[in-house]
Amino acid sequence: MATRARKQDVKKNTRAGKVRITPVSLGNSVQKILKVSLENFQVSLLFQDGCKAAVSLQHLFLHPKGLAAEVLRGGIFEKCFVESGALAWPNGFELCPDSLRFWMEHP
Repeated sequence: MATRARKQDVKKNTRAGKVRITPVSLGNSVQKILKVSLENFQVSLLFQDGCKAAVSLQHLFLHPKGLAAEVLRGGIFEKCFVESGALAWPNGFELCPDSLRFWMEHP
């Protein structure tokens, strides 16, 4: 039971005070891309459970590295697609649906 309580309400002491770490819900799946906006690096998605929301990807694409940088250099940001429930691009860059849902719920 102590493990379960820790997973639900994990706290970490720091010099600045207490920081609450929010648990991530697992098992999400992207069903469909509704809209893609290169202007603000935002993707509107429909998840398998019916949730529709816009997810900001600015934290990945404002100062991109690795495959994210290749997406921008190749001009393929708007060519994203759904592959096995994840958001993907033609160069192999993929974003986990659980992370997308977390970023949607915690902008």
